[in-house]
Amino acid sequence: DEFGKMPDERLKEDENYKLVMADYNKCISMEENFSFAYYNRGNFNLRIKNIDDAIEDYNKAIELNSRLAEPFFNRGLVYLYKEERSIGCLDIGKAGEMGLTKSYNIIKRFCN
Repeated sequence: DEFGKMPDERLKEDENYKLVMADYNKCISMEENFSFAYYNRGNFNLRIKNIDDAIEDYNKAIELNSRLAEPFFNRGLVYLYKEERSIGCLDIGKAGEMGLTKSYNIIKRFCN
C-alpha cells in the first residue's frame, strides 16, 4: 500500500495517519482502561517515530494490565533503540518470562 512505502517522517503529516491517531485517542477517551488501545497507539507512535509517546503508551498498557507480554517486549526494544540497554533487557526478559519466546533471541543478541 501507499503508506507502507512512505518515509516514516512524512507519515506524521499524512491526513490518514492523523485520522488513525484521532481514532486511537477517541477510543482511549471512551474507555480509558483499555490496555490494548494504549498498546496499539504505542505501536502507531513508534511507527511514526514518536518514541517518547510510544514509551508512555506502553507504560500505560503495562500499568493497566501487567500480564501482557507484548508491551514489555516493545518497550524493551524501544529502550534498546535509545541505547538504554539495561532497562531494555529487563523489559525483554520480563516478556520472555511471560511466554513471549522471541524475546530470547533479542536477549542473546543484545543483552549478554
